[in-house]
Amino acid sequence: MTLVSRTVVSMLAAVALTFGAAVGASAAPAEPAATKPSVSFTLVSSKRQAGQSFKVRYSTKNVRSGYKVELQRTFGTSGTFKKIASLKANTSTTATSTTPGMGKYRVRVVVKSKSGTVVAKTASKTLYSFEWVSLAELTNRKTSTVDINGSLFRYAFHTYYTDYTRVVALDRSTCRRVSLQAVNTDHEGVTGALQVVQERRDPVTVALPQNVIQSTATSLNLGAAVQINVKTGDPIGSYADAYVNGKLECWSADGER
Repeated sequence: MTLVSRTVVSMLAAVALTFGAAVGASAAPAEPAATKPSVSFTLVSSKRQAGQSFKVRYSTKNVRSGYKVELQRTFGTSGTFKKIASLKANTSTTATSTTPGMGKYRVRVVVKSKSGTVVAKTASKTLYSFEWVSLAELTNRKTSTVDINGSLFRYAFHTYYTDYTRVVALDRSTCRRVSLQAVNTDHEGVTGALQVVQERRDPVTVALPQNVIQSTATSLNLGAAVQINVKTGDPIGSYADAYVNGKLECWSADGER
């Protein structure tokens, strides 16, 4: 075989080898690109009393082995998200966690890789935590007692005015309920009144007959202006007093945003 012939044969062999490798490579199935994890959730109960459980409904997909799914909420004034519960991967279900102390929090669900990096997360949703605040705390008053028919009635507010006197006023209320007790000690037998006034709702008025402790409770519109007023049944020239106590269920200690 001549030198030229040997060269041609070598070139053909190299081409055949390269072609065979290419065919083998194309015949092998391509590895699919990794699918990113996805997560969604709904805050089923967004307004809860502190200490009660709140519920979320969530769904996770394409979560790899070794990855973690967490329910998180904000902590502190910086609003840092931290884990409050471990959730299941690749499922659609519900979970519960304990509502923290009074306040407004953000809640979300995240997926973390083995290294702890957040690889998927939901938009956060607001959780309101309510606690009862006494009228004395809300108005920064000390309580005292008065004798009503031989029993002591503890009160946080007292007035002797015949016109409505403001007990408390909230501009943008963070309170959703109020529970009040009041009594009128009019010696002339004229009836006084206790009143709850708020935006977007009719006023609630409770008559206060002489020396009869009256109780009332009503719901409040969050974010609305609220006033609690009281008056005696005192006619001109006589003497009477009205006493009020109670509590409001709020997500902030001062009852306002």
